[in-house]
Amino acid sequence: VKSNRAALGAVVTLEQGNDKREQEVRSGGGYISQSDLRLHFGLAKSTRAEKVVIRWPSGLVEMLSDLRANQYYVVREGGGIDQSKTHGVSAVRIHVPGANAKIALPTHAN
Repeated sequence: VKSNRAALGAVVTLEQGNDKREQEVRSGGGYISQSDLRLHFGLAKSTRAEKVVIRWPSGLVEMLSDLRANQYYVVREGGGIDQSKTHGVSAVRIHVPGANAKIALPTHAN
């Protein structure tokens, strides 16, 4: 890759219909701290992201389209999505009936 390995400074734009939302990959957040480098875009009830444009610090611009919702994607500069690192979200669900919160974890059969 030409840009830094963590993609710091990359600007990602989600285009969904007439709506455009933009986020930048940033590091840190305070004294001796580290922020999550992943970017999260909420899609509401949409099942797919229509168009995602990545502007890398090197100046390269990549466009991805028709991405399934509820997935984590790893994108390599100039190489697109790394399918081996793409995965769904956690199966952990939190149920809040009234004021009593319960955490439901997935069970696995042996």
